[in-house]
Amino acid sequence: MNFIPGGLLPGAARRQGLVLGVRPHDVAVLPRGTGDLTASVEVVEPLGSELVVYLRLDEEVGGIELRAVTPPETAVEPDTVVGIRFDPARLHWFEPESGRRV
Repeated sequence: MNFIPGGLLPGAARRQGLVLGVRPHDVAVLPRGTGDLTASVEVVEPLGSELVVYLRLDEEVGGIELRAVTPPETAVEPDTVVGIRFDPARLHWFEPESGRRV
């Protein structure tokens, strides 16, 4: 699971004092200029039936590393910038101190 401090997220997704958890299969990799956040592609790992894409969010969102799992035909290359979007129905929020889901 990817974890992002909620206070770093932009706009309506911002949730001070909570941590966002999002599974790699719930991170959509989109063309640059689309999506909710921007990330740099560090590594693309082809696994046959899917790609594991290692991403780094912009520094304004903490420079956090994320992983996305995408279909194998996704057009993505290392050292490029992409947009990303999280499936809002699949987000998990946690209290950082206890780790309890809220």
